[in-house]
Amino acid sequence: MSTPANMPQLFIPTAFTPNGDGVNDTFKIVTKSPLTYYGITIYDNNNIVVYQGNNIETGWDGRYEGDPEPGGSYLWVINYRGEGTALAKMSGWVELIR
Repeated sequence: MSTPANMPQLFIPTAFTPNGDGVNDTFKIVTKSPLTYYGITIYDNNNIVVYQGNNIETGWDGRYEGDPEPGGSYLWVINYRGEGTALAKMSGWVELIR
């Protein structure tokens, strides 16, 4: 999926390892451009929302209601807007590795 030239570029990891070692413990989106809106929703394989957030500085720690989610693939959906751009929507999968 290509992003129009004026849209902020997002770096979205494909996997993370929330094992408490301080390395790659959260699924966190990174951008160098300022965003005027950001929202992320993460779903498990049963279509249950396991995480929602609107602060790009905060990542998902692999937990749902305080309990660790099992390893596997999780669907993410991101809505975002940059300065002077239209609302954009992206989706994909992240692998939670235990």
